[in-house]
Amino acid sequence: MVNISLRDIPDDVYEQIKQMAGRERRSINQQILVLLEQATRRHRRPAASVLEQIDRQREAIVARIGLLPDSTEDIAEDRER
Repeated sequence: MVNISLRDIPDDVYEQIKQMAGRERRSINQQILVLLEQATRRHRRPAASVLEQIDRQREAIVARIGLLPDSTEDIAEDRER
């Protein structure tokens, strides 16, 4: 495995990572690894795959609760007030 040393980490970023690590019961190093893995995984996913997942979720919502009303008319009415 490779070792990486980070310098000049802003205090607020470090504190956020430290808090996240505490909530997840991880060391700061483990939390940074998790964040890096998540970031690299997002960039590997093709856009088409993301759009397909969105479509599947939308279909599941429609199947569960039906079609949602189109809010375009409501927004137009609000703007006319």
